[in-house]
Amino acid sequence: MSEDLVKKFVRIWLSETEAVQAAHDKAVEEAEAAGKTVVTMDQAAGYGEDGKAGWEVRDLLSGKLLLSRRDTWDNFAAAVRAADPEGRWVTLDALEPEPADPEPIEGLPGGLCDALVHWLENGADADDLAEWLGEPVEVIERQMRG
Repeated sequence: MSEDLVKKFVRIWLSETEAVQAAHDKAVEEAEAAGKTVVTMDQAAGYGEDGKAGWEVRDLLSGKLLLSRRDTWDNFAAAVRAADPEGRWVTLDALEPEPADPEPIEGLPGGLCDALVHWLENGADADDLAEWLGEPVEVIERQMRG
Protein backbone atom coordinates (compact mmCIF):
# COMPACT_ATOMS: atom_id res chain seq x y z
CA MET A 1 0.00 0.00 0.00
CA SER A 2 1.42 3.37 -0.89
CA GLU A 3 0.85 6.95 0.09
CA ASP A 4 -0.12 7.59 -3.54
CA LEU A 5 -3.14 5.29 -3.16
CA VAL A 6 -4.24 7.09 -0.02
CA LYS A 7 -3.87 10.45 -1.76
CA LYS A 8 -5.80 9.12 -4.76
CA PHE A 9 -8.68 8.04 -2.52
CA VAL A 10 -8.69 11.39 -0.69
CA ARG A 11 -8.77 13.24 -4.01
CA ILE A 12 -11.70 11.08 -5.16
CA TRP A 13 -13.57 11.91 -1.94
CA LEU A 14 -12.82 15.62 -2.35
CA SER A 15 -14.07 15.57 -5.92
CA GLU A 16 -17.26 13.70 -4.98
CA THR A 17 -17.87 16.03 -2.04
CA GLU A 18 -17.55 19.06 -4.29
CA ALA A 19 -20.00 17.48 -6.75
CA VAL A 20 -22.46 16.78 -3.91
CA GLN A 21 -22.26 20.42 -2.81
CA ALA A 22 -22.80 21.62 -6.39
CA ALA A 23 -25.89 19.39 -6.65
CA HIS A 24 -27.18 20.79 -3.36
CA ASP A 25 -26.62 24.39 -4.48
CA LYS A 26 -28.47 23.63 -7.72
CA ALA A 27 -31.40 22.08 -5.82
CA VAL A 28 -31.66 25.23 -3.67
CA GLU A 29 -31.58 27.46 -6.76
CA GLU A 30 -34.23 25.35 -8.50
CA ALA A 31 -36.51 25.43 -5.45
CA GLU A 32 -36.21 29.20 -5.25
CA ALA A 33 -36.78 29.56 -9.00
CA ALA A 34 -39.95 27.51 -8.58
CA GLY A 35 -41.22 30.04 -6.04
CA LYS A 36 -40.39 28.04 -2.95
CA THR A 37 -38.88 29.54 0.19
CA VAL A 38 -35.97 27.45 1.38
CA VAL A 39 -36.01 27.37 5.17
CA THR A 40 -33.99 26.01 8.01
CA MET A 41 -35.96 24.38 10.78
CA ASP A 42 -34.04 23.96 14.00
CA GLN A 43 -34.49 23.16 17.61
CA ALA A 44 -33.41 26.40 19.26
CA ALA A 45 -33.66 25.28 22.89
CA GLY A 46 -33.72 21.99 24.73
CA TYR A 47 -36.72 20.13 26.01
CA GLY A 48 -38.06 21.14 29.38
CA GLU A 49 -39.84 19.04 31.94
CA ASP A 50 -43.06 20.00 30.18
CA GLY A 51 -41.98 18.05 27.07
CA LYS A 52 -41.65 21.21 25.03
CA ALA A 53 -38.64 22.65 23.23
CA GLY A 54 -37.85 25.89 21.43
CA TRP A 55 -38.18 25.71 17.63
CA GLU A 56 -37.38 28.15 14.83
CA VAL A 57 -38.00 28.38 11.11
CA ARG A 58 -35.79 30.83 9.20
CA ASP A 59 -35.61 31.91 5.58
CA LEU A 60 -32.29 30.56 4.32
CA LEU A 61 -31.52 33.54 2.09
CA SER A 62 -32.48 36.42 4.33
CA GLY A 63 -32.06 34.78 7.73
CA LYS A 64 -35.46 36.23 8.64
CA LEU A 65 -37.23 34.45 11.47
CA LEU A 66 -40.50 33.11 10.04
CA LEU A 67 -41.78 31.14 13.02
CA SER A 68 -40.63 30.62 16.57
CA ARG A 69 -42.32 28.85 19.41
CA ARG A 70 -41.81 26.62 22.39
CA ASP A 71 -43.91 23.52 22.02
CA THR A 72 -43.97 19.78 21.48
CA TRP A 73 -42.68 18.60 18.11
CA ASP A 74 -46.18 17.61 16.97
CA ASN A 75 -47.67 20.99 17.89
CA PHE A 76 -44.74 22.79 16.27
CA ALA A 77 -45.20 20.76 13.07
CA ALA A 78 -48.88 21.71 13.08
CA ALA A 79 -47.91 25.37 13.54
CA VAL A 80 -45.55 25.11 10.56
CA ARG A 81 -48.36 23.73 8.39
CA ALA A 82 -50.65 26.53 9.56
CA ALA A 83 -48.01 29.19 8.86
CA ASP A 84 -47.39 27.77 5.37
CA PRO A 85 -50.81 26.55 4.18
CA GLU A 86 -49.80 26.61 0.51
CA GLY A 87 -46.74 24.43 1.14
CA ARG A 88 -44.27 26.95 -0.24
CA TRP A 89 -41.61 26.28 2.39
CA VAL A 90 -39.08 23.59 1.64
CA THR A 91 -36.58 22.66 4.32
CA LEU A 92 -32.92 22.76 3.54
CA ASP A 93 -32.66 19.22 4.92
CA ALA A 94 -35.10 18.00 2.26
CA LEU A 95 -32.68 19.22 -0.41
CA GLU A 96 -29.64 17.50 1.10
CA PRO A 97 -28.14 14.93 -1.26
CA GLU A 98 -26.44 11.79 -0.05
CA PRO A 99 -22.91 12.53 1.19
CA ALA A 100 -19.88 11.51 -0.83
CA ASP A 101 -19.19 7.83 -0.39
CA PRO A 102 -16.51 6.72 -2.82
CA GLU A 103 -15.96 3.04 -3.47
CA PRO A 104 -12.78 1.57 -2.01
CA ILE A 105 -9.99 1.56 -4.54
CA GLU A 106 -7.89 -1.41 -5.45
CA GLY A 107 -4.93 -1.70 -3.14
CA LEU A 108 -6.59 -0.07 -0.12
CA PRO A 109 -8.60 -2.11 2.40
CA GLY A 110 -12.24 -1.10 2.67
CA GLY A 111 -11.87 -0.42 6.39
CA LEU A 112 -9.06 2.04 5.71
CA CYS A 113 -11.20 3.82 3.12
CA ASP A 114 -14.03 4.01 5.68
CA ALA A 115 -11.61 5.43 8.27
CA LEU A 116 -10.36 8.01 5.77
CA VAL A 117 -13.94 9.13 5.00
CA HIS A 118 -14.67 9.42 8.72
CA TRP A 119 -11.53 11.51 9.22
CA LEU A 120 -12.30 13.72 6.22
CA GLU A 121 -15.87 14.34 7.38
CA ASN A 122 -15.09 14.83 11.06
CA GLY A 123 -11.82 16.55 11.62
CA ALA A 124 -9.45 16.77 8.71
CA ASP A 125 -7.73 20.14 8.67
CA ALA A 126 -7.90 21.84 5.27
CA ASP A 127 -4.49 23.50 5.71
CA ASP A 128 -2.79 20.21 6.56
CA LEU A 129 -4.60 18.39 3.78
CA ALA A 130 -3.68 21.05 1.23
CA GLU A 131 -0.02 20.88 2.19
CA TRP A 132 0.02 17.07 2.09
CA LEU A 133 -1.71 16.96 -1.31
CA GLY A 134 0.26 19.88 -2.72
CA GLU A 135 -2.90 21.83 -3.50
CA PRO A 136 -3.88 25.41 -2.70
CA VAL A 137 -5.80 25.57 0.58
CA GLU A 138 -8.60 27.53 -1.13
CA VAL A 139 -9.24 24.58 -3.45
CA ILE A 140 -9.32 22.09 -0.59
CA GLU A 141 -11.63 24.32 1.49
CA ARG A 142 -14.02 24.65 -1.47
CA GLN A 143 -14.01 20.89 -1.99
CA MET A 144 -14.50 20.13 1.70
CA ARG A 145 -17.44 22.45 2.29
CA GLY A 146 -19.90 19.73 1.35
